[in-house]
Amino acid sequence: MEPLLPDTVDTLLINCHIATMSNDELSTIKNAALAVTKDCISWVGKAYDLPSDFKNSCKKIIDCNNGWILPGFVDCHPHLI
Repeated sequence: MEPLLPDTVDTLLINCHIATMSNDELSTIKNAALAVTKDCISWVGKAYDLPSDFKNSCKKIIDCNNGWILPGFVDCHPHLI
């Protein structure tokens, strides 16, 4: 069972592709959506899994125009100045 979209979403990113690390492997979700509630990812999945009335629960919707959303990459070594 897919997790449900929260009752209230602060920002919903739609029309995007998402790269994620699932089970320690790089995977992708094409034609995806990502919900953010209180500065945390509250839902991620395929856009067709969104409820038909998803716009009613979203404060802000951002169309990513088929862009990619990537996990945060951290350069874990220091450089001497």
